[in-house]
Amino acid sequence: MANINFDPFLYTRTPNFTLLGGITLAESLYSVCPKDMPSTVKKSAQKMERQRLAAQAAWSERQRALGPNNEDVAKNIDILCDRGWAALRSRALAYASLPIEDYPQAARAAELVDQLFPQGLAFTQFSYVEQLAAMDALLQRIAEDKLSKELAVLCGPEFLENVQRQLPRYRAMVQSSLARAAETANLSKHLRLLSQCITEYATKVAATVDSDDELTCQRARLALAPIDSYREATARRSSGPTPEPEPEPLPVVPPSPDNS
Repeated sequence: MANINFDPFLYTRTPNFTLLGGITLAESLYSVCPKDMPSTVKKSAQKMERQRLAAQAAWSERQRALGPNNEDVAKNIDILCDRGWAALRSRALAYASLPIEDYPQAARAAELVDQLFPQGLAFTQFSYVEQLAAMDALLQRIAEDKLSKELAVLCGPEFLENVQRQLPRYRAMVQSSLARAAETANLSKHLRLLSQCITEYATKVAATVDSDDELTCQRARLALAPIDSYREATARRSSGPTPEPEPEPLPVVPPSPDNS
């Protein structure tokens, strides 16, 4: 029996990688798949390539949806809305501070502050989704209890109108954030599927090694070389002073075969 140094267990568990790292690794594996591999291996390679293309398209779509300053826009909308509610409450508090004997409605202003803002402006510090629900409920209460006219008199009509005008923009921002969160979950699914495809491919390549045939060992090593290179590149960056999230590009091994 030939003394072949090939450990298949090194390839039945692929290295951890981000989606971009997995896309790069899958592309490299597909490009160096030897022409004389069995049809089962080639079929697995084609499956891996299809998943790589799907993952790359999903990532590109995600980047397009993010836009250059999406998070900054969300923060600005949140700040404007928070300031609007703070201004409305401050106006009501200011009226409530007037002497009741001279301004009887000061008592009603104090009641409205307690009624509408029992916890002050704590809701403006909630998450975007929770704050939207709180603002919706507050404006609905103002409408149902017919408090709009009173607030207009005590605070000035512009202050209630301002928070009412900000709400649709805030809602659109929250819905956009939720859509991005859903897309992030979608990318996680692509990462999982890509990892499965790479593991399946590597396992099938390792299964082609015949302990009595050195050529099969060399062929498998060639086919799986990108995994070795990926691990080495990741290890070098992990031990360096300034680790990077992605390993360096994998070396291009022999010419690309026809996997069709």
